[in-house]
Amino acid sequence: MFNKVILIGRLGKNAEVKTAQNKKDYAVLNLATSESWKNDKGEYETRTEWHRVYAWGNLSNFAKTLLKGQLVSLEGKIKYRTVEEDVEGKPFNSSTPSPRSTLPA
Repeated sequence: MFNKVILIGRLGKNAEVKTAQNKKDYAVLNLATSESWKNDKGEYETRTEWHRVYAWGNLSNFAKTLLKGQLVSLEGKIKYRTVEEDVEGKPFNSSTPSPRSTLPA
């Protein structure tokens, strides 16, 4: 079995560079992907999904140069984590693509 995802979308804001507790830098990317379809009435609908992506190691050095609105393509794997509470106090799961490569599209 494989855990592989390819996302192509636009950045919602400039990449954020942060430092983990182990003193290693990483970059956080907020990536928007969209899909469109024709509904039962024959009208087009569009849905945008937001993905929070974490880039580590050498990839974070490149990712930190990416800017809001830039079209990027990334390949990686999805890791799930449970977050304690959302805004309404309910627990939820979050999927996080962890890229192996990021390229301007």
